[in-house]
Amino acid sequence: MLLRQAAATGQLEELEADLTSVVEHINDLDDKGFTALCESAREKRPASTIAWLVEHGADANIPDPQMQTPLHWSCQHGESESASVLLRAPGVDPSPSDAMGRTPLHWMCQHGQGDVLSLAITNPKCDVSKKTKSGDSALHWAARAGASECCHTLIQKGLKVTDANTRGETPVGLAKSHGIHTQLEGWQEEYDRSYGVHHGSVFTVPDENGAPAAAAAAAGVSAAAGQPKAAAAKPKAKMKITLKKK
Repeated sequence: MLLRQAAATGQLEELEADLTSVVEHINDLDDKGFTALCESAREKRPASTIAWLVEHGADANIPDPQMQTPLHWSCQHGESESASVLLRAPGVDPSPSDAMGRTPLHWMCQHGQGDVLSLAITNPKCDVSKKTKSGDSALHWAARAGASECCHTLIQKGLKVTDANTRGETPVGLAKSHGIHTQLEGWQEEYDRSYGVHHGSVFTVPDENGAPAAAAAAAGVSAAAGQPKAAAAKPKAKMKITLKKK
């Protein structure tokens, strides 16, 4: 109780006298299923409060009953400073899904938090491909919000501007209301040129050395000429000769 009161008032220094006990119970849930950290993020408490809790062992991955983590709440409120603190927390998952399939990345994009998104994708655990139950990727939310910086970042991570959700909406279509659809199309073309090679109707992806040969070979295509590979000649059957005994 003292921890939550101190977090609510910002007077966390008063807990230093009994810090051992505080740290021992820092991840306890209240009667509504919230940790002190998750509650602080939900209530938009200062980033300094979020940082104090994280520094003293608060687990940034413990969600509330709706599977929303502290990072979900900070991003949902557009609290960039608090979100940045949470993204640097030990072992944090930057892209967990809540009960509706939304990730913190979706909220970052809705609020146009390009700098926070850029920080999130540096985490190896970050999965930008996750979608909501209605099929929205983070790119859908970025396009719907007109957040061009977020759109560019996600396209560079491999999301497609033509990927449709369950309502048939595509990011490039949603971007039209903000007049940035041509930018998205240009970034998509740039990405495709940089990371893939077209061979007629076959699209191949470069191997680890940047060469399309391995992928082209798997698709039955000649990487050099962009033409289907000739079928290998079948070996001729050996003729069996049987000599009759006289």
